[in-house]
Amino acid sequence: KWSGGSAKDFLETIRNESGLLTGWGNDEYGFMHLGFQEYLAAREIRTRAFNDPGVLRELASHFGESWWQEVGLILLALEDPSLFGPYMREVVKQPAFAKLPELVEACLDEAAETSPRPFLELLESPPGKDKELWARQLVALRIVERLDPDAIHNLTEQLKGHPSPDMRTWLKERARQASQDIFISEPGGYELVKIPGGVFLMGSPGQEDGRYEWEGPLHEVQVPNFYL
Repeated sequence: KWSGGSAKDFLETIRNESGLLTGWGNDEYGFMHLGFQEYLAAREIRTRAFNDPGVLRELASHFGESWWQEVGLILLALEDPSLFGPYMREVVKQPAFAKLPELVEACLDEAAETSPRPFLELLESPPGKDKELWARQLVALRIVERLDPDAIHNLTEQLKGHPSPDMRTWLKERARQASQDIFISEPGGYELVKIPGGVFLMGSPGQEDGRYEWEGPLHEVQVPNFYL
């Protein structure tokens, strides 16, 4: 409890002795460190969001802007309850969602809780001819793969006719990988993938410039299947 004088005395003491506030003018004070502003902004947005969802919509409209980036990440890190679902439901509507995959990954890493639901909802939207939507849906597909791989099985049939070539290619590649011969080693517990064997030529041809004698003779080598 402050007992050192007036409110002005308190602010001046904080400014002059703590390093927390700095004077912006004769009667204006601001936080010395941006982190305090970002944290308190995230807290205030969180408090308002429970009564006014438009606050999250407004924050999402600034997704990718450096001034608001940490505010969004801090908001996602706050829990009990988490606002991951409501906030990301607004973020996936933004064009920046497809343009900033690294920031999206940071959101997943920083969040106190995650859910595939906002991304599944985006994937359930009719793609139409909107290529910007296609780009956002591709990012959403990759996130669902990370958060809930089993959900991809339910989406394959729905998305196999998607108008985006990138979406179809991604699904085909995932199906190819799923069909690979894979097993988990014991006792290490790491994943081994079967690499098909084949034939290659070892050495170098005699007429190659700069070759060493021990590089010949050029000969065929048969490599059996192996796991890596």
